[in-house]
Amino acid sequence: MTISTETTTSAEKDPVTAPEIEIGRGDLPLACPRARDGVWNQHPRVYLPIEKTGKATCPYCGTRYRFAD
Repeated sequence: MTISTETTTSAEKDPVTAPEIEIGRGDLPLACPRARDGVWNQHPRVYLPIEKTGKATCPYCGTRYRFAD
């Protein structure tokens, strides 16, 4: 029997398949997963700093966020 120790998500393997979400000032502070995201794909909530660069990527699911304000 072979046991895989791989812990990367599919989004980390292929960042092109990770979704990109546009957010505005009303979405700050930015946390992933967001309150409106489905329960089935939840991971620990992480707050993402987006104000300085205008972009952030979730380290858990690979979702990319773009600040459009």
